[in-house]
Amino acid sequence: MEDLRGRAVVSVRGRDKGKVYIVTSVIDDYFVTVSDGKKKPFTAPKRKNRVHLEVLETDSKVSFDSKDPDDTIRIFLKCHIKEDGLPDVKR
Repeated sequence: MEDLRGRAVVSVRGRDKGKVYIVTSVIDDYFVTVSDGKKKPFTAPKRKNRVHLEVLETDSKVSFDSKDPDDTIRIFLKCHIKEDGLPDVKR
């Protein structure tokens, strides 16, 4: 199983289609929890089916060791997202 914790993903299905998240934990082979640091904070992440997510190809991962993981997530996403809302990485 691929280690997705800390990786940037984009939702490809559902109401949040096109939204970029960070994987906060892997539940099992089928589900993960994701957070964007705003609407879905680290303390109350969203449960998503892995089939509904596409992993973005970035060289870095988010580390959740800081005192404020939501701030870390927001900064990481801001640095890796273009102004038009599309991911700034190859998919």
